[in-house]
Amino acid sequence: MESQAVIVDGEGAITTAAPFFESDKSLGDTPAVVVAVLGVRGSGKSTLVNALFDASVPVASGSVLAQRRAPPATTGVLAVKNESAVAGGAPSPLLVLDVGELESESRPPTRADRAFHARSAAFAAGIADVILLNVWAANVGRLDSVAMKLLEAVFAEVAKSVAEASGEDSRRLRIGVVFVIRDTEVDVPASVLGNALVSDAAEVWGGMEVGDAGAIELEDYFDFEVVALPHYTHSRADWDTAVGDLGARLRLDGGADSKGAPEDTLLQKAYNKGIAISGLPSYSRSLWEATKYAAGVVVGATSSVGASVTRATSSVGATAVDEDGEEAEDGDGTGNGEMAAVYHCDSAFSEVLASASRDLSAVARTQTEEESPVEGLGNTLDDMMNQALEVYDETTGDYAETAVHARKRRELEAILDTMGHSVFVKQLMLLREAAFDQFKTATGTGDGASTEVAYFAADASFVEGAEAAKRTGGGWSYEATRADLQSLMQELSAQRKKITSTKIAAAAAQSHAMQYLQMQLSQLQAMQQQQYTGGSGGQWNVGAAYRPPDTNINLSLGHQQGRTNLQVSMVPDEAASCTLCCTHCLGVCLSGLSVCLVGPGRRFAALPGQLLTCPRSLCSLLLVSLCCPVPFVSD
Repeated sequence: MESQAVIVDGEGAITTAAPFFESDKSLGDTPAVVVAVLGVRGSGKSTLVNALFDASVPVASGSVLAQRRAPPATTGVLAVKNESAVAGGAPSPLLVLDVGELESESRPPTRADRAFHARSAAFAAGIADVILLNVWAANVGRLDSVAMKLLEAVFAEVAKSVAEASGEDSRRLRIGVVFVIRDTEVDVPASVLGNALVSDAAEVWGGMEVGDAGAIELEDYFDFEVVALPHYTHSRADWDTAVGDLGARLRLDGGADSKGAPEDTLLQKAYNKGIAISGLPSYSRSLWEATKYAAGVVVGATSSVGASVTRATSSVGATAVDEDGEEAEDGDGTGNGEMAAVYHCDSAFSEVLASASRDLSAVARTQTEEESPVEGLGNTLDDMMNQALEVYDETTGDYAETAVHARKRRELEAILDTMGHSVFVKQLMLLREAAFDQFKTATGTGDGASTEVAYFAADASFVEGAEAAKRTGGGWSYEATRADLQSLMQELSAQRKKITSTKIAAAAAQSHAMQYLQMQLSQLQAMQQQQYTGGSGGQWNVGAAYRPPDTNINLSLGHQQGRTNLQVSMVPDEAASCTLCCTHCLGVCLSGLSVCLVGPGRRFAALPGQLLTCPRSLCSLLLVSLCCPVPFVSD
């Protein structure tokens, strides 16, 4: 069962309620176990609390830059308690602090918000066993990031407490700090990020001195852990797994089926402050009042108990800020404006850069996942740049006239321009591929005229898309990519022309071969026809014969295959017959007239009438031979 209680409200006032939760009454003097979650606004603190402790804290939505302009999801310091953290649902001494923002309208954080952040970090250091510090992966290695500023406020509170405590009390000041790195890349080992953060923490701690005791060692009061979380949206399954592993190490009993805390638990006894549940409200009120100093860096100032804590190289809250969030004056009555400008401009620079980086990364992921150009990229980049600079100007408006403000603004614009240009280059690659595909599709016919038109159409399409992708005033150029596209199209056009020429030559050769084959086929058919018709070629063969009456003389005249023959023969009258035969024909006498059709190697009946024998009184015989390629009566 989950319960929530407001410890510090949205105006920075701590509650007077005691106890914080109804179930605390049964816990009496049981030591409280406190986990605090810190981080820049919009870094997913409430989302992390909900996932780790099965809570339902309100969360913000939209991009980080959008969240900066919207009212905060969590205001003040919210305490969350879940009885399921103990097996069997018994009352739990585990208390989770979700450190949020001041109550505000729709605007980016102000100096008062930053003062509240520093004070809340100091409060968490004084009460928590374990601090979970949200850090963007993009900010690892940046000493001027907000996460490092919050860590420095934690260090300052511990150093102050060390100066005030001694003996047994000083041994209770140890804290476990878990760097929760958000949106890590799979190709970057967590150990590399962790080493960088621990090195940064040592540098932030360096130079811390406590009164007459001099310098103190970081490892005497802090243990560091690193947990790398993948992207919440794009790698949700991996994110859930990593958070589940972290949550198991933050349970008091290690789970309902376990007999005790896990061996790698983060809730070590060495971190516990020994604050009884019954006395937690009064302790919290005293601690909150004692951390007013943390609203700004107190250089050489004296704490409420007289212990002098100095930080030689600290830039946290470089100017003192009173409880209303206004800039206070230093010891000699003059405002330390330059140091304040450095701190606030650096902080705004880091936050805006991290937010813009996330938005640009989202655009780059869209290009990669969809493998197509992003519509209106130039306008999108202009909006991102203008919004980032606007947020920076609003956040650092009180220092707009300082040199550091102008310098950090130029740096911010230059870095965002460089990051945006990488997205622009990717857009050009996608536009080039799209234009080249357009050219290939349009020139599929290989026609010379269509190739020329397609070339200019694809080039114009690329130029139009590239112009739309440019950021105003960025000075970006796409000529190199355009020249590359033109070279590709010219090369493809030349290759296709060569292929077309080869196809035409092959078609001509094929046509010639077909003509030759047709000629050969015609000659073959003519030879077959000549053989079939006996070489007559379908010509008419004419022959005539005459026998003078009462003589033995036969006269025959014939014209065959272009030759004329005259033949005279003597035939006895007894051997004469009205039927004349030759090699290729049979004559049949019909009333003194013989007509036959001649075919190669065949004999045909006379036409028309019956087969008759011509009487001897026939005075003459006329034989007319007709040659026809196709006989109609077979012998």
